Amino acid sequence: MRNVTGPISIGLDSNYRRPANSPPRPKGVIRNLTFQNIRATVVSEGGQFADMPFKNNFRPGETRSCITLNGVGDDYLEGIAFNNVHVTYGGGGTAEEAARRDVPKLAGEYFEVGTLPAYGLYARNVRGLSLTDLRFEVAAQDLRPAMVFDHVKDATVNGLAAQGNPKSEILRCTASEGVLVSAARVLTPAAAFLQLEGEANGNITLDGGDLSKAAEPVLYRDGATKSAVKLRG
Repeated sequence: MRNVTGPISIGLDSNYRRPANSPPRPKGVIRNLTFQNIRATVVSEGGQFADMPFKNNFRPGETRSCITLNGVGDDYLEGIAFNNVHVTYGGGGTAEEAARRDVPKLAGEYFEVGTLPAYGLYARNVRGLSLTDLRFEVAAQDLRPAMVFDHVKDATVNGLAAQGNPKSEILRCTASEGVLVSAARVLTPAAAFLQLEGEANGNITLDGGDLSKAAEPVLYRDGATKSAVKLRG
């Protein structure tokens, strides 16, 4: 994929755009999807592409976008895998965007949730997530973390290599459990590799890798405790 805006987006919201006062819809299911052997460049700001004869009009949220796995409410994505995926992003994410914690609880078009607080991958309400050999780079500085996990359960991250920045973490976890991160590499200086937010994180393991370019291996915020993380190697 070359010079795309939303690289990959999966959303599940069983009651998205349900008419007012209508009964709830049957719950939807998204499970057992694999993406592998992907190379991509993602544009940061909307520009006019030379190969398009019409004017490009980008909506808010179409710029500085990332891979998005977005379950809403009690809808979960299940069994999602990414293998051998290398993406270069345009960068340009701001400190204000990195600080977003109010991502709208909806899953329609990827841009409807606005610019997300991760430059590489944002995962909300995912069970059974497998990420193997991911490489995330930026063409210009981006102040957002590479990845954000929000209510992610049973996840394996093996062989992540990601650029960081001195003002943010590589991976942010909120209300996430059963996460194993192994053989990770921090490619450029970062404030931390992992930032835990809140008391609802648990059973998170960092196993080996090269985190030497992160000022701290783990930061704890909003009641997160050291008992939630095991550090190996």
